[in-house]
Amino acid sequence: MINTKITSIALISLGLLYSSCTRNALCVKGKGDRITEIRTTDTFSEITLEGSADILLIQDPDINEAQIEIKGQENIIEELRTDVQGDELIIDFKHCVNYQRALDITIRTNDLNRIDIKGSGDIRTLGEFQGTNLSANIDGSGDMDMQIKYQNIEVGIDGSGDIDLDGSSDRLEAHIKGSGDLKA
Repeated sequence: MINTKITSIALISLGLLYSSCTRNALCVKGKGDRITEIRTTDTFSEITLEGSADILLIQDPDINEAQIEIKGQENIIEELRTDVQGDELIIDFKHCVNYQRALDITIRTNDLNRIDIKGSGDIRTLGEFQGTNLSANIDGSGDMDMQIKYQNIEVGIDGSGDIDLDGSSDRLEAHIKGSGDLKA
């Protein structure tokens, strides 16, 4: 009876170990030198980042289309999707990726009302973003560091992510579940 339990536990453990190794083996591994790719899209006012990347946001009220500059290994950039659906830019990967070198994305847009990080990505601003309403949410361990001037700001953290807001607002509403921190 005890030998049967030990054998069962050992087989389950080996199965879990094998499946995790197989999953990583199927991931696209970053290779080669870093390159830069420029993408243009329709304008948007919402950004959702699913995965891990370092994003720098620049507000430019005079542009008619958004510009996305991506720096990383070529085969990883090929896996990166930057799709605009309605008013939302969705940044994610086509397949599982595994890379050692940073993936840096600079986004130049004219308006921003919502930012969501789902994963471990980091978002920061270069200069101050201005607007009426901003919703900033982290579901995971990502971080946001933003200079802002909005009338109304709503912040949500579910996980260990941190949000650092520097600037001004007439109203700030925050919801934190987990070990994340808000500095405003």
